[in-house]
Amino acid sequence: MTRSPPAHRRTALLIGGIALGMFGLGFALAPYYSQICAALGIQVANAPRTRVLGPPSAEPVARPVTVRFDANVNGNLPWEFAPVTRKLEINTGSLHNATFRVRNLGDRTLTGRAVVNITPWQATPYVDKTECFCFQEQPLAAGEEAELTLRFAVLPDLPSEYSNITLSYTFMNIDPDAVARPHGHDDDHSHDDHHSHDKGRDQAHETAHEPAQRHAE
Repeated sequence: MTRSPPAHRRTALLIGGIALGMFGLGFALAPYYSQICAALGIQVANAPRTRVLGPPSAEPVARPVTVRFDANVNGNLPWEFAPVTRKLEINTGSLHNATFRVRNLGDRTLTGRAVVNITPWQATPYVDKTECFCFQEQPLAAGEEAELTLRFAVLPDLPSEYSNITLSYTFMNIDPDAVARPHGHDDDHSHDDHHSHDKGRDQAHETAHEPAQRHAE
């Protein structure tokens, strides 16, 4: 007659079998471990991360831009100032020249300084002036005329929404105390003074003869 093993021995064998089975199951599932964790939303600290590569950064490409030029003079400076070049169709990234003409209409030497305003203002950092008459003062003798040069480039990284730019220059009188009158103003003024003097002399002559006329009557 065969005896059955004691109860504690059967329990030990059962526990050992379960442990061995779990070890084997874990070993068998090892290749699928990462996939199971990903499916369950569990982040694995040591799992290799996939790097997503974006498109390589490209250099800015040259594109056409329209540049307009405007010229103004402050009210206390009797100068004539206008752009010879009023508009340029250019490509970004290349150098271009624009010319302005200025003339002193005053009766003495005057010195002006030009300031620039760029519209839209968002384009200001992208306008590179390599040579500009606005960099220094401009003295002009009475009646003197000069051509002024601007050499500039619009940088290629100008945002694409800006394709029209205006450069507006205004000449300011840097010595407000040296305000000159335009040529011919003194002559007109002298003529007016002479006319007023003659008119006053005639009135005085008529007034002097009025008592004599009344006495004769």
